[in-house]
Parts: sequence; C-alpha cells; structure tokens
Amino acid sequence: MAVVWQVMHNSDSGEPRYISDAYELEGFELPKIEVDPVKFAAELESYEDLKRRLVVDAALFGAVGAFAAFQVGVRYSFLAFMTIYQIFGADQGLLFALGALASVAYVILLEKTADDVASGKQDVATKLKGDARFAVPVVLVLALAAKNYLANPDGAVLFKLIPKHDFAALMIGFIAPARLPLLYREVKSSLKGDDVLDMLPGSIGQGRAILRSMGESSGASADGAVEMAGPQATRVIVVSGPKCLGKTTLVNKILAEDSRLAQPPWCTTRPLRASEVDGKDAFFTRQVKFEELERKGSFLHVYKDESGESYGLRLEDIFAIAEKGKVCVVDADMALVKALTSVGDLALIGVWVSLDSIESIEERIRTTLISAGAAKDSPTLEADVRGMVRQAVEDIEYGVMSGVFDFTVINNSDEEESMETVRRAVEFATTK
Repeated sequence: MAVVWQVMHNSDSGEPRYISDAYELEGFELPKIEVDPVKFAAELESYEDLKRRLVVDAALFGAVGAFAAFQVGVRYSFLAFMTIYQIFGADQGLLFALGALASVAYVILLEKTADDVASGKQDVATKLKGDARFAVPVVLVLALAAKNYLANPDGAVLFKLIPKHDFAALMIGFIAPARLPLLYREVKSSLKGDDVLDMLPGSIGQGRAILRSMGESSGASADGAVEMAGPQATRVIVVSGPKCLGKTTLVNKILAEDSRLAQPPWCTTRPLRASEVDGKDAFFTRQVKFEELERKGSFLHVYKDESGESYGLRLEDIFAIAEKGKVCVVDADMALVKALTSVGDLALIGVWVSLDSIESIEERIRTTLISAGAAKDSPTLEADVRGMVRQAVEDIEYGVMSGVFDFTVINNSDEEESMETVRRAVEFATTK
C-alpha cells in the first residue's frame, strides 16, 4: 500500500521535515515594529484635519448649492412658462438643503465608524451604529414621501408620491456635497504643472517623463540640493545599454584581462553552482534572510530572474572593492543605473553599449531570442521583439539625456574595436 504524505518528509528516514530548504525558521524572529511618537502624533493630527475638512467641505458645498437652487427658483418664479422653472424652484432648493444636511450626517457617521474600526471595537452595538449611515438616504426619501402623502392622502399613488424633480434635488443634495469637494481637491492636487506636461502626447510628454525620472534619481538631499561626487568619491565603471546587445560579454572580457578591475558579488537566493564560491561569486542566502535584508533597506537594487530567484546588490560590496585597491565594474540595467546615480559617494564612468540603428537592434534581439530557443514561426516571438525594441528606445532616450555615459560602444561586428573603447574607459577610471 502506497503511503501518501501530507507534510514534507525526509526521503531516507520517512520522518516529517519541519524546515524547508527555502525557509530556515530556527532562531528567526520577526523584527519589532517601532513607532516614532512624533511621526505618529503628526499623522494623527493629519487624520483629524482630514475629518474636519470633509465635514466642512460637505456643509459649505451643500449651503452654496442650496442657495443657488433657491435663487434660480425665485428668479424664475414669474416665468412659469419656461421649462427651467419645472426643474429648479424654491421647493427644490429646500430639498437640496435637506439632502446636504443628510450628507453631512452621513460623513460624520462614516468618520465615527472609521474611528471605531481603528480602536478595535467589534461589538454588535458598534456595528449597528456604523451601519446606521446607510439608512440616512432611505429615511430622507420616506420622510418626503410621508409629507406628500399627508398633504394629499386621497390622490396618493405608490411610487408617485415624490415627483422626479423633487427626488433629483434631494439625491443631488445628498450625494454631491460629500463627493464633489473631495474630487475637486484630488484633481487640483494631481493636475499640477509637471503632471500636465506628463499627460501631453508624443515626444513632449515622453521627454518630460524622462526628465522627471532623471530628477528622481539625481540624489537630492533633504534640503533639495543635489549630492555631487567629491574628489575622493569611489570610481565605478558602469556598463549599460539595451538588452541582448552584448554588454555582459564585454564586461566578462574586460574583467578577465585586467586584474585592476572587479565585479561586486550580488546576494541571491538561487542554489550554489559547482564552480562557484560563496562570498566570492555571490552571497548565497535563504529566501527568508534575503527578505529580511530587503526589509531593512540593505540593497541598492533588487530584481528577480525568470525562475523567480531574487538578486540584490549592496552598496557596501561596491565600496569593499575600492578598499581592496581595485576599480568596481557594474553590468547594469537602467533601473540600477538610476539607483547608482542617487549615491553621492560614487563617481560613475559610464560605458554605453548599443548598435547603430533601431533596425539593427531589432534584428539582434530577434536573433538572440531564436538562439535561446524561441521558434521562428512562434506567434509570441514578434510580440516579444516589439516589446524589447520599445524598451530599448526608452533606454536609449535615458542614456542620451542622463549625462552618465562618457564612452559609447557601437557593438556591431568588430569585437576588438568595441573592447578598445572599453579599455579607454578603464584607463580613464584607473588614472589618478
């Protein structure tokens, strides 16, 4: 009879295994969350200010709306033949005001519900008090219907106790004061000058997005000044460019021929290979330890490969190379380049690796994907190529405008010529 295991077990002894390969939990403790009392008090004050603003906005908007509706009714009270009088009138202004009062009541009840949830109250009375806000519009409609019925009980007809324009005035008065001021504030805060430029179509909007990205990665300090690399800054050769164009090959070749250079080891969760040395080729760690380091902000840059394994680069490992008297070489994508530019203690010597035309880039990407196993007639191949070409164009635009790259390699077919450019960058970086 076959044994069906419901838990992980050791294949040799058949005993349950309590520790997986990925998660070593013995001796692991979750970090304690420390609350800054000053920041907490500031956030609490901001929350109280938001509650006050919501109530005041609803009340002010309701008052203005009711006054406007009433004024329209008075102004056209002598022009009963006009259609507008059938929609707006003094009665509708009063109904709008009534709806606005109910809207303020709804906002207050909603805020009290939020406070109760935050305080951890879960009893039935608290829940019923919170749900009472949903009865506010129902009570409004029933009250108006009862008023109309008492005014004319003999001619009352179900579903016709409230005229359409009365119902509209009541519901607009209830909904608008609580929603429109909030919408206005959000739109106003989002449509600032820079954001409007980002929304523009074509090259203007795209150029603005690139400039904003460059600004975010420029390493601004707390007082708004950009941190500039000083004369004692650590020199780092950054080799970057679009994918599939040979930058990694060039990095490996220059590292193999020049002992003055070194590449920083990454932290990774992938398994150690037979030819690798832990701490030299990479720092191999379990997933739980990697996540703990990431949570503490230990990594300058983090990514996952196609198999789901995590990789993280620490700034301390870049500086460690300089302490050994060598120059650090980083094979970087655009995200890592942007992260490196935000570090004020680094002097970056950028090497840009690309081809001489978009058509050449497209063909190189297609050839690389086919060499990696993609079928020539696969319906997804061309979609992948187009997506990578679009990304390559964005990378090129950033590379041109960033000012990071001092050397450009057109890596077509002459590999020796490409390597000569890389060597010039190395000599520049190693010259005192």
